[in-house]
Amino acid sequence: MSNNLNKLQRKSIVLDENKSVYNGSESKLKDNQKIFEQSIHILNEHQLDPLFKATQRLLGDADVLMKIAEAKKNCIHAQGWQFEQLEVMKFNMDAIQKGEYAIFAQTTDSMGQPHAAADILIQNTNGAILDEAQLKSCNDAAKSAFALADEKYQGMQRVAPSEQTEKISELYQKRIDTGTLKAEDYRDAQNHLEKGVRHGEITSGGTTQQEAIEATDLERVGQIATEHKQEALLTELHRTGHQAGVLGAAIGGGMSMIGDGYQLLSGQSDLTVSEFLLKTTTYTVRGYTTSYVTSVAARGVAHTAQEYLAESTAKVLIKSNAHVAVAAGAVKAGKSIYRFLTDENMTKEELCNEISHTALTGAGAFYYGAVGQALIPIPVVGALVGSTVGYFIANILHQSGLFALGEAANVKVARERKEQIEQLCLAVIPQMRVARLEMEQVLEENRVARKEFIADVFSQMEDSILSVDADQYIQALNRLNGAFGHDLGFRSFEEFDQLMQDDDFVFQL
Repeated sequence: MSNNLNKLQRKSIVLDENKSVYNGSESKLKDNQKIFEQSIHILNEHQLDPLFKATQRLLGDADVLMKIAEAKKNCIHAQGWQFEQLEVMKFNMDAIQKGEYAIFAQTTDSMGQPHAAADILIQNTNGAILDEAQLKSCNDAAKSAFALADEKYQGMQRVAPSEQTEKISELYQKRIDTGTLKAEDYRDAQNHLEKGVRHGEITSGGTTQQEAIEATDLERVGQIATEHKQEALLTELHRTGHQAGVLGAAIGGGMSMIGDGYQLLSGQSDLTVSEFLLKTTTYTVRGYTTSYVTSVAARGVAHTAQEYLAESTAKVLIKSNAHVAVAAGAVKAGKSIYRFLTDENMTKEELCNEISHTALTGAGAFYYGAVGQALIPIPVVGALVGSTVGYFIANILHQSGLFALGEAANVKVARERKEQIEQLCLAVIPQMRVARLEMEQVLEENRVARKEFIADVFSQMEDSILSVDADQYIQALNRLNGAFGHDLGFRSFEEFDQLMQDDDFVFQL
């Protein structure tokens, strides 16, 4: 029995830290990295919000192009309106590509000013008019040149179909040289003649009359609008993803370098220098890729919300960074599912645990981010503080097992420990029962033996009294004292008498 108990005592019941995502310094490092990544996306969204708005404007321009084609399908001069709108779209696309998100062009017709002198206004997001342009798309250069030289267009840019620009400039020069009465008007037109709408380094690049005519075809205009939308979206998504990716790479590689570098220098790591560099590079690439994909997905969600939800609803969702939370959650869940499909050692429980953690922390970061922004109405600051608090609260709730998809990791460990203890108890209880019976038997046997012994001693003492044998009585008394670990100090009446007569002996009861 003692051997079995020793074996059971040697069994260790401990929590396996490798099974818990949240235990140990490595999991804390991962949590901190996730917070940094979350902050990256919020900061990146705020910093590139002008790009998002510029892209939204261009998407709206493409929709206007299709609406004009539909509205003017029976109009003989429809290509003139499409010429203007194509110039606007090309100018705004060039502004996006050159990073001038606050500058954009717009037709006065789309602004509700169809009789304005200028056809296109170039302005900034503060509402300031930076430049004006008059456009004419006539069948030949001479007609376009004459139409653009009207006195009411003084000081404005003059834009005609790009294939006519060179010929128009030559016509203006000839008419100026002849000294015609409209020489000053021609000179002003020539000085402001542009191949396409321009402001500084931003230019539409020009539009041919054939392009304008094609844009009047209801089938072709859809393709043209889609091409411009795709170009704008791809430009924005790549720029947004790249900027977030650079920051993500810095954080991923930096945290790996700091953690592993410290252990390497302090001799606590078994990594070689080449392995350390490889690991740092891997985390850098992984940080770039994850941040890039997450930011691209977030912008995709934002544009989808603008397209299919009410404008007010979309603005609220974007302002509260809901699209960032959705995108980050989708990317992290996708990574978990991919690992589950490719890693044979990953269990379904671990997959459910990772996905539930992602969903809960994402929701916490989103809702608390919205509350934080409302309580701290400072751009970005409120959202950052709120989302960080939300992440940690959600993390604690998930660890506690109160909210989880399936069985939480710590709950699973606690359950396994409980099962181990139950198995140990089930193994020990029968042995304890056997030991108890053995002990009761020993006690009973000892009680009976003591009873018989004491009875025999008292019988011997009784016999000595009846026979007046003092030595027999003293012997019986010594037996009784010896059984309880004591000694009388004498073996006969003669020894007792000697002790009593000894002056140096002190008798103690």
